[in-house]
Amino acid sequence: MPPRSKLHGDLDGIQDQGIKKPTWWSSRRDREKDLRRRRALEIWELGEEASRMLKE
Repeated sequence: MPPRSKLHGDLDGIQDQGIKKPTWWSSRRDREKDLRRRRALEIWELGEEASRMLKE
């Protein structure tokens, strides 16, 4: 049987063995980071809009 890390796709364990992580791993993480950044920006813009409305 293969070691547990390979069996369960423990990607950090695989990296420790000198095997490169699959490319989708980093691209998925980048996509999640990008989504979070975009959501934060949207929330900030809504806040700006709300404060502008309150000033009027």
